[in-house]
Amino acid sequence: MALPGKWRNLALLSLINGFVFTAIIANVTMTARAVIGLDTVSLSYITIPIAFTFLGQCGSCIPLNMLTKRKGFKAAFLVGNSCGLASSLLMFTGLESRTFWLFAFSAMLLGVSATAGLLTRFAAQSPCICESEFRSTAVSLTILGPVVGAAAGPWIAAGGRDIPVTGPLARPYALSYLLLTIPFVMNLILASFLTIDDLARVAAEASQDAAASKTEMKMKSQVGGVAVEGEGEGEEAVPSGVVVPEDADHLQVENVGRGGKEEGEHMERNRRSLGAVEEGTLVRRSSAETREKKTGEVHPSHSAATAAAPHSSSSSAPQSPWKYAHDVLFINPAGRLAIVAGTVGYAAMTVGMAPAPADMANLGYSDLAITGALQSHFVLMFLPGFFTGFLAKSIGLRVTILLGDFATLFGFLLLMTADPLSLWVPWLGLAVLGVGWNWMFVGASALVVGAVSERDKIFHVLGLNDTILFFSTACLGVSAGILLGNSGRLAQLSLGLALASLGLLYSLFDLLVLPSFIRAKEEAAQGSSSVRVSSK
Repeated sequence: MALPGKWRNLALLSLINGFVFTAIIANVTMTARAVIGLDTVSLSYITIPIAFTFLGQCGSCIPLNMLTKRKGFKAAFLVGNSCGLASSLLMFTGLESRTFWLFAFSAMLLGVSATAGLLTRFAAQSPCICESEFRSTAVSLTILGPVVGAAAGPWIAAGGRDIPVTGPLARPYALSYLLLTIPFVMNLILASFLTIDDLARVAAEASQDAAASKTEMKMKSQVGGVAVEGEGEGEEAVPSGVVVPEDADHLQVENVGRGGKEEGEHMERNRRSLGAVEEGTLVRRSSAETREKKTGEVHPSHSAATAAAPHSSSSSAPQSPWKYAHDVLFINPAGRLAIVAGTVGYAAMTVGMAPAPADMANLGYSDLAITGALQSHFVLMFLPGFFTGFLAKSIGLRVTILLGDFATLFGFLLLMTADPLSLWVPWLGLAVLGVGWNWMFVGASALVVGAVSERDKIFHVLGLNDTILFFSTACLGVSAGILLGNSGRLAQLSLGLALASLGLLYSLFDLLVLPSFIRAKEEAAQGSSSVRVSSK
């Protein structure tokens, strides 16, 4: 059954993301050449505005995620796009006044708008509009909007390059930064039509009503110290000493040891039907495990249980949201792969792409050739979104990320062989780099959401994830510009090659080596559990 507002909200999210990335791509296309046009700074400074953009993303990740948790996605999109509008005007002012640092610091506000744009990939996975099996496809669909922006962004940049050549807009690309206000105004209008927050509120109220009704039924049906719960005809009664979570696909029943003949009969029947016993805890693994092995997508409760991710029982103390987020990203194997793949994908793409306009200009390529190469990169960052979701379902998220690692590595190898006589080499290198980013980014986004079992803490996890991702990207982006200005293009591209190699090695470890350790740990736990049961 289709969820209400699913396609309408997905279309709006794709458009919002598209307009944000139209502005971001236009900025990336012209920033390096706009800085060179100021004639006040050296070549080593050309990636600093882009690095400030990522610092703005880094600094706004947690605040925007907390705002989303309290006020909803619509509020986050309104705040982010308002910051983007202000950034465009301030960057224009910086160019006109020939003030590099005003221009650079204003780019931080552009980073806030980029963070809001990236929230669309998590809004699309909201349970109120997206079924769990549709998660990777929903992420891919939100990335389709930027395909148009990838083609339009470089032309917005080129359109304001030289016109007008006199008057108040005399600085190169000044008019382009005024044109960047249009996408942000469009997004402020589009965000007002989103209904995700309203649907989520209705679902939460319905859930609370159902919980209240269930509690009332339980109190009424208590007979002889045993509470019988049942939501439908023919459903098996469960004793009050057995805790049954809401997730019926991953039933976890905890025996709190009330004793008695009648309860013992219930527990014996549960043992036979669920098929596993470990220290009074019964666990039935659903078909989601089979789906995990096939697709690489980890069900939240299974990833938490098998990977030592945070999973508190009714008897344990509540866990801090930030401690929980730390455990999801650094203890859970799915979370670790997500943070590594996302960081490597974004950072490597930035190292290869941000200095590309100045790099290609130094090699003697024309402005038209540079614009075309950047368009090929940006379009293929997002165009694979048409099929990446289906690819992930067919071969798994982990294999999709691995393919992204290989594509990124190959892209850097091509860029290192570029020369003025072979225009197709930088075009192809940047294009392959874009495809690699898409596969790694979509895979990492789906993995990190799938690794979260406590939905009330998801925004803490997403905030920490994106903060780490963009802070790393900002630092490596600045390093790429310094290497280009002081040591040349080969040193800059070698940094990207090293990043891609590290990502590839970790993906291979996660796919080929880590599962054997996890299986051995599970088998050891099951063996010790069997010994305890037999001794009893």
